[in-house]
Amino acid sequence: MKNQIESLLNPKSVAIVGASLTESSVGFVVLKNIKESSFEGEIYPINPKYVNGMGLKFYPSILDTPEIPDLAVIVINSKLVLDAIEECHKRGIRGVYIISAGFKEAGHDGAELEKQLSNKLKEYGIRAIGPNGIGILNNCPENKINASFADNNTTFGKTAYISQSGALGCGVLNMLSDMGLGLAYMVSLGNQCDITTTELIEYFGDNKNVDQILLYIETIKDADKFKEACQKVSKTKPIICVKSGRSDKGAVATTSHTGSLAGSEIVTEAFLKQCGVLRQISLSDMLTTSFAVSKTCVPAGNKTVIMTNGAGPAILAVDKLVDLGIEPIKIPDNLIETLKTFNSPLASYNNPIDMIASATPEVYQKTLDECLKHSEVDIVLLIHLELLGYKSEDIAKSTMTVAKKYPKKTVLSVYITPEQNFDRIIKSNPTMPVYKTVDEAAHAIKQLLRYKNCREADIKPLSGIKLDKAKIKAILDGAKKENRTLLTTHESLEIFKACGLNVCKSMLATTEAEAIKLANEIGYPVVLKASSKVMTHKSDVGAVKVNIKNDDELKKNYSQIIKSLSEHGYSEGLEGILVQQMIKHDKAFVVGLSTDPLYGKVSMFGFGGVYVEVFKDVCFKTLPLTTEDLHEQLYTPKSSKLLMGARGGVKAKMEQIEKALAAVSELSQAFPSIQESDINPLVIEEATGNAVVVDARFVNS
Repeated sequence: MKNQIESLLNPKSVAIVGASLTESSVGFVVLKNIKESSFEGEIYPINPKYVNGMGLKFYPSILDTPEIPDLAVIVINSKLVLDAIEECHKRGIRGVYIISAGFKEAGHDGAELEKQLSNKLKEYGIRAIGPNGIGILNNCPENKINASFADNNTTFGKTAYISQSGALGCGVLNMLSDMGLGLAYMVSLGNQCDITTTELIEYFGDNKNVDQILLYIETIKDADKFKEACQKVSKTKPIICVKSGRSDKGAVATTSHTGSLAGSEIVTEAFLKQCGVLRQISLSDMLTTSFAVSKTCVPAGNKTVIMTNGAGPAILAVDKLVDLGIEPIKIPDNLIETLKTFNSPLASYNNPIDMIASATPEVYQKTLDECLKHSEVDIVLLIHLELLGYKSEDIAKSTMTVAKKYPKKTVLSVYITPEQNFDRIIKSNPTMPVYKTVDEAAHAIKQLLRYKNCREADIKPLSGIKLDKAKIKAILDGAKKENRTLLTTHESLEIFKACGLNVCKSMLATTEAEAIKLANEIGYPVVLKASSKVMTHKSDVGAVKVNIKNDDELKKNYSQIIKSLSEHGYSEGLEGILVQQMIKHDKAFVVGLSTDPLYGKVSMFGFGGVYVEVFKDVCFKTLPLTTEDLHEQLYTPKSSKLLMGARGGVKAKMEQIEKALAAVSELSQAFPSIQESDINPLVIEEATGNAVVVDARFVNS
């Protein structure tokens, strides 16, 4: 696979099927771009209409070329593409790029044509990118080629850009050029009938000419493989991604709390984070982050200092950083004493370090040097306004010299200066990131710290969860024999017992007399719950009664449940009435599982009980969980602070909650037929801090 992609992106010879001399045609632009891109290999235009043109010999068929081209670029009517693939196969060509449109993006007939194309490529062992793309671009000095119909104004730089949008492929090339950022490769993926985003991430992960990968994606094919590839590559190279389609279309599962809360955008955000991908909201954010990665190092820590000659923008920078969870440090006393020796007596050192308007390039230079020299500083954000005749270009030149001395320190800069002055700084090939606004710089700092966390994340799978698989299988098989997908509450609780979780004392009664007997065995107060083969949410129909203190109260509540079920049409399918121990608690959480149509099994943890869908204080993770995922899922919800014993409450036994999250992850792997489950609530027992399962549900396919 790697060798085939290598020859496709780094061809020594190329044929253009559909090359044209009509200037308004795509075939003309592609041929012209290849010829003018300093490509040193052989170029074979294919079109029986021409003999010669653009200083090249044309060939009537790809079968007529004097050698087997490494790459065939196909730019013809979609109805002729299958015939072209047939000829590529006969000629022995192993790599093609299909620019031609008119496939699945064009409707039913196009989708059927693309299916035939995919099958033919697999049959012949030809690797292809496309169809419906703008082409590929290789900017690497040893083998430059622009096999696309996009203009290329970029210079070489160690960035690969993969785009599922042709138009945005063109747009990003222009944006990179404007920012002075270089590019190694651009690949417009088109419809991904063969080579996918994942394969290109793997390829660029091992490519010596690539230090970072930019992505624009609309869909993810084979989420598990994508996740595996990104987790591996992101340990050494940042993957900076814009994922479009952020509207909430919802997941397939909607009957569980987890399913109803898990929309496509929420799960996408969780999934990409677990992949180690730095997701961005806009192309502008993506390039802001790319600029930072290109021009400075990943921070050793988050200890940030801001230096400026004007307080206003610096205070805005502090506010923005704090909003992003980055607290600028208190300037160390010994650093302040040093800075006072050459700064104005009017300077202040509360972070921001305000060197006031009279700060010269030399003062900027010395201040930056002392800050970077200090062991308590990881990041410096330098801000300059053009005041009192001191030019930003001079400040940039002097401070970049200093920053070079400290390759392990992170330095970013903001120059509030007229556009033409800023452009000159950009065109000087700055050796640190330079931005026009403090918001851009703060965003870049946040992304650099996110990438630091990605590299250090523990992606080891969870271990040590033992399931009684025989018991769980028997319960699932029993429901399947009755053609049931919904398990009863009693069956659901038994599954979690088989996972080794703390489940409250619970027994099933089929008569009132039996319920009284069981209540006395358990000990009052108790809870009564209907255990039904057809009902989802018991509280909604009055099928849960709590704090029952004696036999008389039990009789009354038992009859009320039976009556309510009858009134709501749920009498049929009643397995029995559960009699449960009443757990005294003041905190309730939810642990859930649902199935997303794109990302597979998803777990949820957060504030639970009957208000779970009101407060929505939950964290989602795609499964299986890693140790890092589990820790983040446990501590991300705001309500998780309650588990620490906030405001005098009992401290929860965190290892028991971790076990519940791990059990759901393990269940999803051991029994793929389980589509949904909820532990709701998982309560924290007031007396002991134990995490106890008091209600549960499962949906099994």
